[in-house]
Amino acid sequence: MRLLLMLAGLAATIGLAVPAHADSTDDQFLAALGPAGINFDDQGKAIAAGKSVCTMANSSSMRMVNVVMAIHNSNPGLPWAKAAEFTRIADNAYCPDTSTDDLSTLPWAAMG
Repeated sequence: MRLLLMLAGLAATIGLAVPAHADSTDDQFLAALGPAGINFDDQGKAIAAGKSVCTMANSSSMRMVNVVMAIHNSNPGLPWAKAAEFTRIADNAYCPDTSTDDLSTLPWAAMG
């Protein structure tokens, strides 16, 4: 038990020793969210969610409409239209070669 607590403490210390670092792509992504009216409390979580858009689209071969649904379901306070815009912004920043054409197939604003 004591060893487990020591390992947990060491992991926490290491985690605190490495500051979060955003590169220029992350900065571009974060800068695009504000004008779109998408607010966030934690830059690291916003970046991770943005990068997950590409992971879902490329690794899982998900259509972008399904990615929007996943983003919305993970953030229920985010309206559908904002989830779609978040997905577009993330795609533009992190995986611009991935098509977002199918996002225009649903009336996101009418979905609430």
